[in-house]
Amino acid sequence: MRVVRDARTNRKITLLTSLNIASGKFSLMPYAFDFPVYQLQAPLSIRYGSLGSVISSSMAAMLFANISTWNETYKSEVMQEITCFFRRSFDSWDSISPVERAIIYRMASVGALWEAYRFARNSTEEYLSGHENIRSDQLFFFFWCYLQCGEPAGEHSCDGPLKHLPAFSHTFKCSKGSPMSMKWRCSFFH
Repeated sequence: MRVVRDARTNRKITLLTSLNIASGKFSLMPYAFDFPVYQLQAPLSIRYGSLGSVISSSMAAMLFANISTWNETYKSEVMQEITCFFRRSFDSWDSISPVERAIIYRMASVGALWEAYRFARNSTEEYLSGHENIRSDQLFFFFWCYLQCGEPAGEHSCDGPLKHLPAFSHTFKCSKGSPMSMKWRCSFFH
């Protein structure tokens, strides 16, 4: 596995992808096709929630790499949504730390990934053996978060975006205003 250290926290981070923003190339590391990131026999919800999150976050990183070329109106709207999420303003995209950017990529991609999963799934519920009480939609979100365990800002990479996603609060029946269903939501990311 390819492991690097976060310069700010000195924690080890396992890299599942290789991104070359300049050339527009994206590669998955070979071990991304092994448990817990991917298992062919796993329910679709788990495959989308885990490997899908890696791919969609990487795609968002590629998109945001060109933020300096975006028109000013759209760039301003995106920065307002980022301010909404972090509850503090940033001078520019360059003033956002790498860890905060990783969270932004997850925020920006979870809604689209959820829609892709919902489009691809069939109407039959999928379960993990021995855990039949956990529905497939719940498994999607569980595994979307699972890969963040132990990562820098892992908790914020998981629960932060999901608090703003109506699909999450609907799936887990979180009442509006509860810790995982914000009374106000940042609208860009869902």
